[in-house]
Amino acid sequence: MGRIVSRLKFRQKLQTRAIQRVIECYGICEGMILRNLPGYVNDAFYFGLSKACRSLMASRLLYDKGFHEDSLVLIRTAYEAYLFAASSLRLDAQEVTDLLVRRPIMLSLGLLRKEKRTGRTDASGPRAAQFKPHIRPSFLVKEGGHPLDLAIHPRLYRHLCEHSHPNMVTSGHYRDTEAPTEFACTPSKSEYPRVLFLSIYVGSLLLAEVAAFEDLDPPETAAVTRQLIGAVVDIRAYLDSLPKDESDGLMSLMWRRSRQALRDLLKYKGAELSRRERDCIHRILSG
Repeated sequence: MGRIVSRLKFRQKLQTRAIQRVIECYGICEGMILRNLPGYVNDAFYFGLSKACRSLMASRLLYDKGFHEDSLVLIRTAYEAYLFAASSLRLDAQEVTDLLVRRPIMLSLGLLRKEKRTGRTDASGPRAAQFKPHIRPSFLVKEGGHPLDLAIHPRLYRHLCEHSHPNMVTSGHYRDTEAPTEFACTPSKSEYPRVLFLSIYVGSLLLAEVAAFEDLDPPETAAVTRQLIGAVVDIRAYLDSLPKDESDGLMSLMWRRSRQALRDLLKYKGAELSRRERDCIHRILSG
């Protein structure tokens, strides 16, 4: 398992570096400048991508210090930001502008009023009827997610929420490893590779969305391709290292979703990939 952990750590760092590079090269606030629908879609996507990338980077910092459950809390944040970014590419541009961009701003400015009992929103402005109640992750995954995300989301999100809220299921993270009957808040001295796996899984989905959305230059295309292929290979290696009783249906669905990310890469960037890269992807998909 030590070799797998080292491999996952290496991949996670390279993956977030590739996403960060895309943000630094292409993340311009076009909506703020152009004030049009495509610009607002661009801003929603890069906001989600930036938030997800930062959360994954922060998650890694906590993981390296031994705060594994706290690291999972940030992976939940990154996953929610992925859903936000993915929805911005699949919802209608007007709906993205109203639901994901303008609505939160209007709420913060007091132009939208939220009912405490019903959760509904009322507005004093002329566009009030276009705004819907609070946008939940379940809405984003249903309206803007990939079909496999619909099957994965309930179980994956429940698992991440168990570590985000007080839940006795996770109390083992707060017991002394040397004295299991005593609580402790000190960092763990052992590894928890599932955290790294989940981080790489979310990162691979983000890379696939980047490939679908942005017209990348060759250096960034190469970086995204390398890290997406590497992530899927390392995800398979991690799953193969698990005992049979830990490799459940959710893991199988996540593996299928990772393979779909490679298919999406071929769909949107296939003509820009080298023959070697295409052959590598085809070998993974046929395996």
